[in-house]
Amino acid sequence: EATFSLSDAIDRTLDVTAGQGSAISGINPGIPEVMQLTGPWQNGQLIVIGGGVKQGKTALAMQCMFEMAREHPIFLFSGEMTVDQILMREKARRSGVSARQQKLKKVTGDEIEMLVRAGLEMKSLQHIEIDCRRLTLDQFCKKARSLKKSHNIGAAFADHIGKFRWEGKMADAEEHKQAHVATSGLKDLSMELNIPI
Repeated sequence: EATFSLSDAIDRTLDVTAGQGSAISGINPGIPEVMQLTGPWQNGQLIVIGGGVKQGKTALAMQCMFEMAREHPIFLFSGEMTVDQILMREKARRSGVSARQQKLKKVTGDEIEMLVRAGLEMKSLQHIEIDCRRLTLDQFCKKARSLKKSHNIGAAFADHIGKFRWEGKMADAEEHKQAHVATSGLKDLSMELNIPI
């Protein structure tokens, strides 16, 4: 809502906190340590995971995404990995059979059974739409809006903002300007769709 009375807003936030039932306000990111640090991820919130190269940012985001997909449809834009790489990595997390072993086909009969079980678990998740094309920010926003209507996505993930394709003047802009435009646009989208991104 665009306008509200302060009194009503105070009452509404108290209702959320003291409301009936055990449901939390927001979405549990699925990793206890992340939940402890951030609390539930709120609708309209932009979560930015930062860190150095090869520090596990994508792994953390993907683990949160797959855990959240137990209860919520999800949209993922991945400029980092293919769909097969994403799924092999998640099967590795669930089964203990490394993605490298899977690619080299160096797996035992027992490990194949573990991978099959992991795949069945993943098939029971809510809808996950994965797009690995080099999207512009506008294309990401358009697709997220469409998926909100068609599948009522509960969250969207962009891995990562440096992988958006830029056109026009922004194509030649410095990376920090592109990042500023991307984070601002994603924050606006999170509020528009009322989901965490």
